[in-house]
Amino acid sequence: YIPRLNLRFEERRRNFQRYHLKAMTEEESPYIIFSNLSLAEFDQQSQTYDVTKLVQGMYHDIFIILQETLNFTATLHKRKDGKWGPLTILPDGTIEAEGIIESVLSGFSEMIVAR
Repeated sequence: YIPRLNLRFEERRRNFQRYHLKAMTEEESPYIIFSNLSLAEFDQQSQTYDVTKLVQGMYHDIFIILQETLNFTATLHKRKDGKWGPLTILPDGTIEAEGIIESVLSGFSEMIVAR
């Protein structure tokens, strides 16, 4: 065993070791553009479209560079309802979320690729 804790922070965080992420996105030209949503595979359970191969735009280009640089893979998903939120914090501290935010808080996805 050779400990790797003596590596600098950026050395420890630059390799996600091919970890696979699920990311949520929504169309907003010119940042995120869907080429043809009718070709996307729809998942009935999560009520999302897999738009991984149908996305282009500025933010998608940056996301691809991040994948290559940090060594991870990802699929991009769009909610059927197209909602972004809202996020509501109740007086007792409970968080209620809808839309893309709910997809992250529920554990369906790990990140959001959007403006």
